[in-house]
Amino acid sequence: MREPDSDGDTRLEGNLVVKTNNDQVLEFFITQQVLRGSDGAILSSSRDEIEDSLEAGEELSIDLDSGYFKASAFGDSSKANIYIEVLGCKADYAQLPSVNLGDGDPGLYGWNHAIHLGSDVIIESLSAGVKPIDDDGEVCVELRALVYNSSKRQVPRFVLKARAIAEGGREIDDQSTDEAIAPGERKLVEFSFCSIKANRMKGLSIAIDATSFTIQGKANTNSEIDVTH
Repeated sequence: MREPDSDGDTRLEGNLVVKTNNDQVLEFFITQQVLRGSDGAILSSSRDEIEDSLEAGEELSIDLDSGYFKASAFGDSSKANIYIEVLGCKADYAQLPSVNLGDGDPGLYGWNHAIHLGSDVIIESLSAGVKPIDDDGEVCVELRALVYNSSKRQVPRFVLKARAIAEGGREIDDQSTDEAIAPGERKLVEFSFCSIKANRMKGLSIAIDATSFTIQGKANTNSEIDVTH
């Protein structure tokens, strides 16, 4: 626990060492921290996401930080309590079929067949909608993917990345989106390229990849701490 600063603010800092008890490689971690006073009042709460790799037999050190709060919230108590929950997730990746926009004329392009990411996430279809040329001579390409979480657990992170590839193979733009998908939810994931010059549209294709992070395990700990300064 830091000494209060000139404004009377303090913060709790530390680290948590995580191990895995199976041979699954974990690549994404979510930590939830709740700091309570001796009377049970919540003094601070924070949630962090860490993208890192943990394999069987290894350890991972995760930094903890409560954020600033008023030291006076402890009152006369010399003790507080910190509760920490950690979710460990595996990553499932797929390179999706590219979408070729032909001559780049306005219209709808894409594919409509299921692609599985692991056992829980299904990308059911993907479309690229090419809009008419605007007054600045630019074209907007709107991407939409229909994603289904078939499990009874939340998918805390689903990442869709796309690259606009000009005729000849040069990348001219890239976009991505990061979503959470509820249990049993069928979600429309959307994002756009909106500054492509019209003269670059002929032969343009959209290269797409997806990663889903699904929860594999949970651990928690509860510890009393000394807040005496």
